[in-house]
Amino acid sequence: MSGETDTPTQHVRTVCPYCGVGCGMILRVERGRVVGVSGDKNHPANFGALCTKGSTVHETLHVPGRLAYAHRRRAGGAPGEFERVPVDFALDAVADGFKKIIAAHGPDAVALYVSGQLSTEAQYVANKLVKGFLGTNNIDSNSRLCMASAAAGYKTSLGADAPPGHYEDFEHADLFFALGANMADCHPILFQRLRRRMKSDARARLIVADPRRTATAAEATLFLPLRPGSDLALLNGLLHLLLKNGAVDPDFIARCTDGWDALAALLADYPPDRVAALCDLPEADLHRAAEMLAAAPNFLTLWTQGICQSTRGTWSTNAICNLHLATGRFGRPGSGPFSLTGQPNAMGGREVGYLASGLPGQRNVTDARDRAETEALWKLPAGAIRPTPGLAAVDLFKAMEAGAVRALWVIGSNPLATMPNRDRVRRALERAEFVVVQDAYQPTETGRYAHILLPGALWAEAAGTMVNSSRMVTLAPRAVAPPTDARPDWQLVCEVARRLGFGAAFAFQSAAEIFDEIARSHNPRTGYDLRGMSHARLARDGALTWPLAPAPDAVETKRRYVVANDLRFPTPNGRAQFLARPFLPDAEMPDDAFPFVLTTGRLAHQWHTRTKTGKVSALNKLNPAPFLEIHPADAAALGVETGDLVRVSSRRGDAELPARVSTDIRVGCCWAPFHWAERASINAVTSEATDPISLQPELKFCAVRLARVSAAISAPSQQPATV
Repeated sequence: MSGETDTPTQHVRTVCPYCGVGCGMILRVERGRVVGVSGDKNHPANFGALCTKGSTVHETLHVPGRLAYAHRRRAGGAPGEFERVPVDFALDAVADGFKKIIAAHGPDAVALYVSGQLSTEAQYVANKLVKGFLGTNNIDSNSRLCMASAAAGYKTSLGADAPPGHYEDFEHADLFFALGANMADCHPILFQRLRRRMKSDARARLIVADPRRTATAAEATLFLPLRPGSDLALLNGLLHLLLKNGAVDPDFIARCTDGWDALAALLADYPPDRVAALCDLPEADLHRAAEMLAAAPNFLTLWTQGICQSTRGTWSTNAICNLHLATGRFGRPGSGPFSLTGQPNAMGGREVGYLASGLPGQRNVTDARDRAETEALWKLPAGAIRPTPGLAAVDLFKAMEAGAVRALWVIGSNPLATMPNRDRVRRALERAEFVVVQDAYQPTETGRYAHILLPGALWAEAAGTMVNSSRMVTLAPRAVAPPTDARPDWQLVCEVARRLGFGAAFAFQSAAEIFDEIARSHNPRTGYDLRGMSHARLARDGALTWPLAPAPDAVETKRRYVVANDLRFPTPNGRAQFLARPFLPDAEMPDDAFPFVLTTGRLAHQWHTRTKTGKVSALNKLNPAPFLEIHPADAAALGVETGDLVRVSSRRGDAELPARVSTDIRVGCCWAPFHWAERASINAVTSEATDPISLQPELKFCAVRLARVSAAISAPSQQPATV
């Protein structure tokens, strides 16, 4: 079932374009218009279930604000003043703008900022254009804000990026350990699978560690409301107790790992009394958590932004891997470290190298062999690819503000709303000589500062693939035509590449041809292998999990690194690495001037900056407005009641949101969703301090002060995420 036909009604199998669960869905198309959506009962991610966002996603195709034409800023006009132009005129202008700036200032004066919401094919050609042909490595993605620390942690602990397990592990786990992951709201269909497992086996348990009592924590067997930023202390403390109680696996450690002695020495510094004080948890709960981990034949650790958006996100990922390697709960059904990707195709983007240091096939620009293999794939001369990483997101906008980067092409993202310290991003966009924004909607906060607007097609309007958290690749075929002049993102990139003189390398006639080239980036060192896939096979067989070799009898590999009933990792000696990671305080701690800790997150029924979900009335009824969650003790001291408008201020800026007074948040902390803009934009406040390894910013922790502004603004209630 795919493609347009002349029949009045079609049913098109596709994939949801929201979170990293990657749910299969079926679009009902009538006379060129998507009129309904249902879950695909045969898709191995969701088996027919959809959340509220997924079940209303077809409405986002037909809402006001679709960017159907190309535009340019009016001559002498202020930001936001546009006039319509032919799309070919706009593409010429993009190529000319980049040519002029590169000629005058060199290739490092230009950059691309792309998205985990794009198809793998669009991500690939954008990366190929920048690193292979523009002569700079300045391309980064909003995945830098999302899962960069998980990627860096997997690489340093296990030798390669991406989870080693599979969604099937949810049906085999005896214990789920969720850290900084509100699955009930952010990955609701996976949370359904978790709940089904717990209902089917009364012995199955759930531990949740989170500063907030979330919808996920409400169903926990054991809830650990730890102090924000203390995750690494907790993980070291739990492994200390497992070692002390003889619950580690010496045979697995000796056979499959390196570095245990150094880690064991570090763990001595994390006895339960110290960890209880660092985390502000009862010591008895630490013992209980360790006992539950020890008793579980198999356990999954699940994490997302609560771990990754930290200056120690990579180290915490290493500590999660330490926990599984030390106990031998790895490489078998129901066990392993399992990061949950935030965006629908951030995994695909990581694989094709769209972060500042990446190359296709899980390769890196710093590795000479990786560069040589990519140069051969792209038919480039030796030495064409630069050996140093480009600018990661935070440094990219700092360089723009300083005038070093003069041109930016943003594709499918809204960094003015999502980046920390948004005032710096605004200043950077104002100073830039040439800004291109390629999006499916307008206006957006970032699009206002564009000189050229390019109209991109949405996922149902252009063929492409997406890769979910479980390494499943799903085809999204073209179900309907895009509006007017809108074109697939990959096609717009290739059109600019041709105008820049690189036509031979970008002569793709379809997304399927791009996918075939991606498959040729097979990397035997990491196990990355799409050679057994194609658009045609995905259309026929449905979602497939990599690695998948091209042999006729090849089967999907559900659990990585398992070789001949043992484990072998893509490290120099084939062993996973224990890494001794000490707990350190966050970059910006509370003080007398800024006494509260702010942390941020997502709501169940809104998505990113609401360019899609904000246009769906049913979702706006469920999550209609922003709010700031404050503990009753703090609210009383501030004279704040639920509904009062509160100003939250940091060293970078301030935002104003209605209060929600609740015991779900810890004393001394506050929490806000990041979906809203203008005065409610919490990223005017957040910190741009970064993890030194992953370069991911610390969006989950900063010091703030709170002040009541006015009364009588109502705060919304939460609603369940699944339907």
